[in-house]
Amino acid sequence: MARAFKFRLESLLRLREVEEDRAKRRFYELLENGRRLERELRELLVAREDAKKKCRDPLGATADLDIEDVIRRQRYINVLLQRVGMKQEEIRKHHPELVKARTELREARRRRKTVEKLRDRKKDEFDLDEARRELRELDDVGQIYHGHRAGLVPQFSELWELRK
Repeated sequence: MARAFKFRLESLLRLREVEEDRAKRRFYELLENGRRLERELRELLVAREDAKKKCRDPLGATADLDIEDVIRRQRYINVLLQRVGMKQEEIRKHHPELVKARTELREARRRRKTVEKLRDRKKDEFDLDEARRELRELDDVGQIYHGHRAGLVPQFSELWELRK
């Protein structure tokens, strides 16, 4: 009867999988945060370009030029420029965190794969040992069968009689 394979380090493998899941979750959260920051930066740049266009041609060629409105638009453009700079700084500070999280994810994957390779190797060894054991059992059965046919091994009924 075949025995079931039991990997002694199964709990370590589960631990490595949990560590990898945590690292993966952290990496994808940081990645999503970085994408959000870049999207916000693009929106600020688009708003700044729109404001610059409006400042160049405030009401078209038909209306009088209002200095207060031009100053207000220029201030708005300056505020947008400051926000763009701040957002670029946020992205610059965020990048090392993302790189660190990516490195941690790779390391967690490597540790998990190491234990999985060990498990696979142990499983292959177990399967080979089981195949050898089954082959020995079949050889023993074959020897007994041929021994009975040749009369070299007593029949079961003869052994039963001797027991009494």
